[in-house]
Amino acid sequence: MLQVERLKFAYDSSEPILRNIHFNAVPGEITGIIGPNGSGKSTLMKCIAGLLKPEGTIRLSKDNTSPAKKKRLGQWVSYLPQENSFRAVLTVFETVLLGRMQSLSWRVGKEDLTAVLKMLETLGIEMLASRFLGELSGGQRQMVWMAQALVRQPMVLLFDEPLNSLDIRYALEILDMVKEITALKKIITVIVLHDLNLVGKYADKIILLRDGDVYSSGTPKTVLTMETIRSVYGVNCKVANNDGVLQITPLCSIRPKFERTAH
Repeated sequence: MLQVERLKFAYDSSEPILRNIHFNAVPGEITGIIGPNGSGKSTLMKCIAGLLKPEGTIRLSKDNTSPAKKKRLGQWVSYLPQENSFRAVLTVFETVLLGRMQSLSWRVGKEDLTAVLKMLETLGIEMLASRFLGELSGGQRQMVWMAQALVRQPMVLLFDEPLNSLDIRYALEILDMVKEITALKKIITVIVLHDLNLVGKYADKIILLRDGDVYSSGTPKTVLTMETIRSVYGVNCKVANNDGVLQITPLCSIRPKFERTAH
């Protein structure tokens, strides 16, 4: 189990971005992180990934992430940020292979090469193996980063808006695959999504952030209600349950409309 307790974080002397975050994420399930822009979603993911140093506690199973054990935690976690740099002149195969690297003294083995090829085939991008990252479209690069995160076979998967630059077909295929791998391999998957319909369809549990704190948590049915969406997002909507899958239809913003001034 991934346990986040009393997590707080602020950049320098600014106002806290995260105030008192607490939640659990369990193996075999997808935990969706949602919230308006500026609510602290990406900052939370960076804290869990070990890129930022927050106050509070992050535990994986019974292993407290004290400074002496953070290196071990990093070996168990794969993190896919919103944006990735691709300045290095690497092929797709080489980029995904880096996901298998455990240390600077790492040597490539046959099992590493096999794992990379299998992952490229799983994502349907094996034909891109010899191409350079700079030659790819944004959507193709996102698939490569996804492959790099998955090829490590981690205990914890952290995805921050992984559907950027992907059309609806690839988005659904990626989420189907993540759902399947999460359940099959008993991985703890935490994913940030803006699309409430997608998070309602694929997440087993939802953590809703507002102003750096947990506003609501639970199943999609208990979190994604008309009242909650209106309160947090400032939007009137309809929420329907179609054979167990929530369908959210936004109707209008509750904020005052802009008034045109005659000149």
